[in-house]
Amino acid sequence: MRTRSFAVFATILGLCAAGPASGQLNNGQQQSMVAAHVQTHDTKGLKCSNWNPDMPCDQFVINWPLGVGADVYFIIANADSALGVSGVSLGVDYGNTPGVQADGQGCDVFGYLSCADLEYTNGIDMNDTSTEFPSAGGGNRLIWVRTTNCQRHVVPYWQVEALACVFYVYAYGPDQFTVDMNRNLMTGPEFEIVDCPGPALSDMAWPSHAGVVGFGTNGYNPCGSGDDFYPPTLVSASGIGTTNLVTVQFSEGVFGSDTSYYTVYPTADPSSPLAVTDVTIVGSVATLTLASNLVSGVAYTVAVTNVRDYVGHPLAGNSTVSFVATVPVPTERTTWGRLKTQYR
Repeated sequence: MRTRSFAVFATILGLCAAGPASGQLNNGQQQSMVAAHVQTHDTKGLKCSNWNPDMPCDQFVINWPLGVGADVYFIIANADSALGVSGVSLGVDYGNTPGVQADGQGCDVFGYLSCADLEYTNGIDMNDTSTEFPSAGGGNRLIWVRTTNCQRHVVPYWQVEALACVFYVYAYGPDQFTVDMNRNLMTGPEFEIVDCPGPALSDMAWPSHAGVVGFGTNGYNPCGSGDDFYPPTLVSASGIGTTNLVTVQFSEGVFGSDTSYYTVYPTADPSSPLAVTDVTIVGSVATLTLASNLVSGVAYTVAVTNVRDYVGHPLAGNSTVSFVATVPVPTERTTWGRLKTQYR
C-alpha cells in the first residue's frame, strides 16, 4: 500500500518540477482517458513497439474470442498536446481471484511489460508482492522522465496518445479485462494523469474514460462507445470591450486548444481577423486570448474548426457564432468625502 500522492512521489524522484505548484490538481486534462486495444499475441514476446502509435483510439479493437492468446495494450488517449504526459496512475481488473494473476478462470495474465521509464506497482496485500500489478486488482504508477521523454505524440483528432503498458492475456471463459483505478493507496483511489510542465494532476473520469477488452463478451472503448451519438455545437460567444478575452460556449465538453482552430473577426470586416494567441478549455467553455482588444459595441464572429467532443464527434464544418462586445461596467470609486457624506 502506498502513502504518498502521485505528484509528490514523482517530485521526490526528481522527475517533475519541484516548487509551490507541486502536486496541484488542476483538471486541465480531464478529457484524457486510458483506452484498451487487443491484437494477436506476438510469439516472440511482448514489445511496446508492436503497437501502432498512429492508430486513432476510436479504431482500437476491444473484442476478442476465447481460447486465442492476445496482447492487450493500455493507452493514454486524448491528452492535451500542449501539456503532454509524464505519468499515469491506474489499475487493472479481470475475473480472477483478487490478487491472483493466473487461476485458469476467465482471463489469465502470462506476461507483462511496462512501456514507461519507471513504474511503481502495488497490490491488495502490502505484505505480498505477488498480489501486485498486473495481478487482478493491482495498481500502478507509470512515469516518463518529463525532461527527456515527455509523451507528446499526436494522433489526428485525438491529441496525444501514449502507450503505458502491454499484457499477454489468455481467456478460459468469458471475461472483461478492464482499466481500473489504482485502489490500493492510503491516500485513496487514483485514476490520474500528470502533465510534463507540472507536476499538475488531472483526475480522469472512471469508468467512462476507462477501456475494457471483452473476451467472449462485450468490451468498451471510451473513444468511440457509449450513449453519445451527437456532435458538439456552438452555443454562444461573449466578450467585453477594451479587453482581449472571448468566451466560447459549446453544447458539451470538447477538446481542441490549438489556436489555429479559432478565428475571430469583426462581422462587418471578415478580412481583418484578430490574432488568437492562446486557447484554454475547461469542459464546454473555451477562453480565447486575442492579440488586441475588442471594441465596445462592435459585432464579432467566431469561426471554429477541428474541435471534437470527448468521444470524437467533430464540430460541424464552418461553424460560427456572433456576439457584440459589451461596454465594460465602470468601477465605482469610493472617496473619503463620499464616505463622510454617507455616514453622517
